[in-house]
Amino acid sequence: MSVKSVTLAVAVAVLSASTAFAQGWHDYISRDEFFLVSVPSEPQVTSTTYRAASGAMLPAKQFVATEGQRRYTVTVVHYMNASAADEAAAVEHAVRSFRNRGSQVTYDRAQVMEGVPGHMIYLLNPDQSRVAAGIILHPRDTGHGGPGRLYILEGHVPAGAAPPIQFPQSFFLMDENAKRLDYETNAAGRRVPIVRTQQAGVSRPYGAREPATCTAADQAQGKPTAAQVAQYVRCTLEGVADGALFLIENIQVREIGDAEKVDASFFPDIDTRLPVYPIRGSLLRYNCDREGRNVSWGRAEPGANCVSFLEANASGHCYKTTAGVWSCSMSDLVTQKTEKVAPPK
Repeated sequence: MSVKSVTLAVAVAVLSASTAFAQGWHDYISRDEFFLVSVPSEPQVTSTTYRAASGAMLPAKQFVATEGQRRYTVTVVHYMNASAADEAAAVEHAVRSFRNRGSQVTYDRAQVMEGVPGHMIYLLNPDQSRVAAGIILHPRDTGHGGPGRLYILEGHVPAGAAPPIQFPQSFFLMDENAKRLDYETNAAGRRVPIVRTQQAGVSRPYGAREPATCTAADQAQGKPTAAQVAQYVRCTLEGVADGALFLIENIQVREIGDAEKVDASFFPDIDTRLPVYPIRGSLLRYNCDREGRNVSWGRAEPGANCVSFLEANASGHCYKTTAGVWSCSMSDLVTQKTEKVAPPK
């Protein structure tokens, strides 16, 4: 695991109530079933059947990804040829199956997801394992992507683990060209796709600028300057982890101390032959969710899909890795949090 990945994982642990996704998490796209979701491993895909509210058996497909004792499942049910009554009852019927498990329901709420009917429900099981589930219906009358499908997402983690809410929240509908698809309701009351301006790179789903990168030519040979430390902080801390985009703005480096000895076990990939410099300053950290995603503070609407954290008295260290790259990070345990802010452009 890279230094950047480790640092991002630490940032996620500090800034969210959940455990960070591991290095192997990536976006998985099913072109056949028209969805995207973040998974820790390549899913195993099987065909199955699903009992609708009327008792009718419907064709379905199941995608299962695992990570140790953690299990993440997407069940796609084909309602294309189901009765209108079964389609109308599809979301509530799926939600009821979770309510009837005999577990403690810790969250249970209908939501509009991607502009279509959905529901989120979280469970605490008797053995203290946890489930986070999302149900999304892509109605037959939309006419785009893969209409007539019910998506049931279920993350299951063992006792002691944080609720796997990122899994159902990482879901997106896709169109025929594997592009993100969501809807808005027009004046006539019909769902129509939202047209989005295309952006390149990993930041496109967040409507933000790209994370900073540093090249070999950017690496200081001796003690870095304040401007160089600010750039290394961006390159170290910025990126995508846990399904979120992390960006840093307004970095002020007030102090670069003298070289000091540190416990190398706290710094992955550190080159122990070279000095480590303590740093102090301030920064504005952004944690941005993908536009349209349902999050703890509401829906991540375009232009208001980030949470910012002002860290006025941040401290940390700068060191060189065994690859000859500077790794610099600093943080403040006391932050000023602001929700629903625009992402950095």
